[in-house]
Amino acid sequence: MVLVVLGIIIGLTSITVKEAQPFLIAAIALVVVSMSTDVWSPLTNIHRLLYDWVIYILHYVAAFAAPAAVIIAIKSVLQMTKD
Repeated sequence: MVLVVLGIIIGLTSITVKEAQPFLIAAIALVVVSMSTDVWSPLTNIHRLLYDWVIYILHYVAAFAAPAAVIIAIKSVLQMTKD
């Protein structure tokens, strides 16, 4: 929950209009990669704990980036309608 709140704060305050498009592309890629756990399954051949760490880290980063991406996307749409 803390990561979600921090993502909302970052989305509201830190990302500028110039940074919006690269941030949204990166957030989309991050969410897609974090949802596709089959990509990371070969890590179990090395060590099961390594696979678990990668999955948990990706899920936590996605939990941080997703709320910020939603807010930035809404801000971008509002900016496009103004133009």
